[in-house]
Formats: sequence, C-alpha cells, structure tokens
Amino acid sequence: MPTLQKFVYVLDFMYIVGMINYDNEGKIYNENY
Repeated sequence: MPTLQKFVYVLDFMYIVGMINYDNEGKIYNENY
C-alpha cells in the first residue's frame, strides 16, 4: 500500500509540475518530457 501511495503522489506531483512548466515555458518544455 505505501508503495502505491508513493507512486500516485509522484504522478500527481509530476502532473502539477508539468502544468506549471507548461504555463511558464510553453510547448517547447513539454517536448523535453
């Protein structure tokens, strides 16, 4: 269970960071992912 929770937390964190970076850098940054 803790591993699954960590995995979900990381996904949520990456999603939020990706959204922020997309707003700041635009599509060019998204291509790096």
